[in-house]
Amino acid sequence: MLRLRTSQTDNNGTPPETELFELDATGPRHVMVTYRPGELVGYVDGKEVHRSQLEGDFSTWTPQHLVLGDEFDGGRPWHGALWGVGIYNRYLTEHDA
Repeated sequence: MLRLRTSQTDNNGTPPETELFELDATGPRHVMVTYRPGELVGYVDGKEVHRSQLEGDFSTWTPQHLVLGDEFDGGRPWHGALWGVGIYNRYLTEHDA
């Protein structure tokens, strides 16, 4: 599930709340999600698994906590692990995946 706050969503990044893809528990996966106004794309192990339209830009962003895997207050626990997280200031391509 992804909530991405843009100029077209509310302060919690909804609507929409985007269901990207399911991951199984068979081992580590390389996951990449990239966005530019109008396009949200997800990749798993270098293969495109999600593409949808999402409008807006980041002009409404203010300093916030970056939360991965749960709500900031701990209200939606996620029982996974993250390793090697990267955040880029550009749209990533299929070649990057």
